[in-house]
Amino acid sequence: MSQLKLLVSRYRNDSSLHFKLWCAVSIGLIPAIITANILPIGGLMPGFGIEVINITYLPGWICGLVFLISAAICIVQRRYGLIVLLLPWLIMFFYGADELNLQLPSQWEVNERIAQDLKQAGEIAATPAPTTGDIEEDDTPKDPEISKFDVIRANLDQIVFANTPLLQLDRQALKNDLALIEEKLANATPDNENPAEATSVRLFSLRLKIALAETQMQRTSQALRTSNVLSLFSLGLYDNRLEQKLRRSLKKVSEHRDQLISQRNALRVELEGINQAHASLAELQAIDAAVSSGLWASQTYQAWLVTLFFSSICFLALMLLAWKFTLGSWVYLLPVFGSVLVLTIYVDAPLVFRLWVIVKFVIVSLILRAAFLLYSENFPLLRRQTRDFLLRTSRQTLIYYLPFIILIILGGVTKDHLDQRFDDWLYGLAVMQKSVEAPDTNGKYIDNHAETTLKPDRDRHSRRENIDIAIDIHFKELEDKLQQKLTSLSTQAGLTTAQVARETVRFYEETIVETLPEVDAELDPPGCRGFLPWVFKTGQCAENAVLEPLNEEFTDTRNDQRDSLKQTTSLYADRVGSDAQKAIAIAREDLSGHMLTLEETIKTQLDYIYTVIDFFTWVSLLMLIMVIVKSFMYIFARIFFAGEEDQKRVIQFEPTAQPLQGGLIDEVSDTLTLTEDKGAYFYVNKAYDFANAPPDEFTPQASKAVFSRFKNGVWHLNRIRAAKSKDADDVPYRRIPDDERVVIWTLKPGDAVVFSWKTFVGMSDSIRIRAQYSWQLSSLVFGRMFYVVATVDADSPVDGTLLLVARGSDGIRETTSPSNSPDQLLAWQTTSRFQLRASLSLRNVYRSGIQIKAWDSDLAVMHLSDKTQKTGAAAFLKYFLMPV
Repeated sequence: MSQLKLLVSRYRNDSSLHFKLWCAVSIGLIPAIITANILPIGGLMPGFGIEVINITYLPGWICGLVFLISAAICIVQRRYGLIVLLLPWLIMFFYGADELNLQLPSQWEVNERIAQDLKQAGEIAATPAPTTGDIEEDDTPKDPEISKFDVIRANLDQIVFANTPLLQLDRQALKNDLALIEEKLANATPDNENPAEATSVRLFSLRLKIALAETQMQRTSQALRTSNVLSLFSLGLYDNRLEQKLRRSLKKVSEHRDQLISQRNALRVELEGINQAHASLAELQAIDAAVSSGLWASQTYQAWLVTLFFSSICFLALMLLAWKFTLGSWVYLLPVFGSVLVLTIYVDAPLVFRLWVIVKFVIVSLILRAAFLLYSENFPLLRRQTRDFLLRTSRQTLIYYLPFIILIILGGVTKDHLDQRFDDWLYGLAVMQKSVEAPDTNGKYIDNHAETTLKPDRDRHSRRENIDIAIDIHFKELEDKLQQKLTSLSTQAGLTTAQVARETVRFYEETIVETLPEVDAELDPPGCRGFLPWVFKTGQCAENAVLEPLNEEFTDTRNDQRDSLKQTTSLYADRVGSDAQKAIAIAREDLSGHMLTLEETIKTQLDYIYTVIDFFTWVSLLMLIMVIVKSFMYIFARIFFAGEEDQKRVIQFEPTAQPLQGGLIDEVSDTLTLTEDKGAYFYVNKAYDFANAPPDEFTPQASKAVFSRFKNGVWHLNRIRAAKSKDADDVPYRRIPDDERVVIWTLKPGDAVVFSWKTFVGMSDSIRIRAQYSWQLSSLVFGRMFYVVATVDADSPVDGTLLLVARGSDGIRETTSPSNSPDQLLAWQTTSRFQLRASLSLRNVYRSGIQIKAWDSDLAVMHLSDKTQKTGAAAFLKYFLMPV
């Protein structure tokens, strides 16, 4: 017991263990990231977006083990609140990643599901529903003798939520009618012989075989995609024989699947005739459909609640991560890199989906991080001010911000106008003005407030829902036309199965044309490159942008389905012999299945388009939010700092009561020598050549300020060994041109200096670099949010040396130093304090920049710069004029 207490006390304050605990929390976010469901409101949005299929992120036992170990660490370190953030691991122990991306279906999706269950109820009424373990090579039902009544009752008992936002189920009415039907059938067939049961069992077996074939097709298709990627990067060395073999295999499996579907459709026709001959069996079919729909709605709603809870916990974890760690820390980068890896290996989705989920996660993180920085960096400064001063400053800021408010309002009105024009065009299409009778939702047992007619409604449904309804209407009309042609065909005398097969294919080719409605293949698409065509040809450009990819995908799928239909109709003679009427009944099933595939193809392609739209919408929204906040804070900062001089309102990046003045500044205008008194080793910008220093490329602190160093070409540097004295023959040196000066800033331990890579010459090996992302007023008044800081560790035994180039320099140490534009700042200590000098008239706030003056003897270096001075708040106006 004493050893256990010793062990607990040893790890109670272990900082590395605490860091690993946060890493476990961050990695647990990956399923929410890859399913684009990181926000709690994600589960309330329409179900458009990424579809994750058969993903196994981590085995459940590993997730459970991670939760137990991490929870134990939380208890040992007395960080009980973090156990809540570990709940995603516990949820993944019970649910797979593919089960945690469910979004609540809309009402029209519910109606489709109910109609589908009613159509398929005949083949599953007598047999149990398949489970995951049933889909094997031995694909016979586990217990084909089980009574259909027991199966329906078992499904009814599994319904946890009978009343959901999806539908309301009358459970008692179902039980009563089920008992009556069971009594009727028992009296009609005392031996419990059911002529439909044998056919139902065969249908059940076929369903499993078809599912197995489709799974094999999916795996083969994924292997083909992988093969195509390998061939692109193989530089001609990839052997395409594997690809050809995969294509042959895919074709063979596809033909086998079509044969199974043809056989299933024939059995469906046979079973339908049996059920129609017995009224009780037809009623049983309706009850079975209602129970199936109710079970689906209950399971869907239950899974949605789990998803909503999971995404809410993940959002809470992300919020705390964004508040506690910088976006460049490993705690944050782990879920980003992990999500990219999982999306690459496990998720079978288009590239736009994979890009979208990562960008959405980054955008949400940026917003959360910015919100935290706005609060944490500005609240201490604002808290020191009087209430009257803050109210006066805020009131004046709102007055000066009126031009931006007007632009925001005008932008919103313009967006609404363009949306209105787009909707006018969209709802003016013929396909959006049609309506059909809504599918039968079996209202005797189910109340889902279904409409009697199916019609796009601009006022009641969203644009995307109306588009989906219009697609349903269009394909229902096409299917009705095909069914009418088959009905007229059935009246012909002397009809043979061969004629039925030929006419079915002909009906399909005549009715399902190669292009979508509203697409004229003879006309060239309008020129929509650039911004102006979208303003003056909004309808035409929108039509072309949406219909062109849809039409291409539709044409390919339509031709594939035609070839598949030829395959299935060629088997009619084998299925029904010379009975043409049965062949027509099978043809009805075939055409219905092919129409469903076409409809799903269009909806899938629309998902891609919706995702691209959402991608640009989120990026534009982030840009707009940042511009609004930054422009408002800039004006507020100018008014805040430009008042009468007060030490409580000084521009300072790291607030301290009295800045340390340990650093030293020197200027070289002739020759710069690198000796050991400045540092043992120097890392020098490769743009500056030093004599007696052959190139030795090195990458110091490779993970620090990566993006800014890449941008400015200083990620790789030259390493130079300094000479022991100035008298050495091999001392590294550089002659300074007449128009240049080199500033040597000596940093004492604990010092921190802000500088720019554009003026960077080199640094000694004791310098540490970090990138700083800031939303504080001091940064915004300078017009910058990102800056680079050079530091020396507080416990460093030696000083650090930072070399910067300038055309001229002025080490500001005296109170008499002049005020000047912030653009003239070469470098300054993070603790240096500045006073702001600027006119607060509306004209100058928008048209003129500012000047700053160092407070007392605070360290800063000004230099002569040829940059044009910033023009004030007017610089933000161009962002409001962009089509965001």
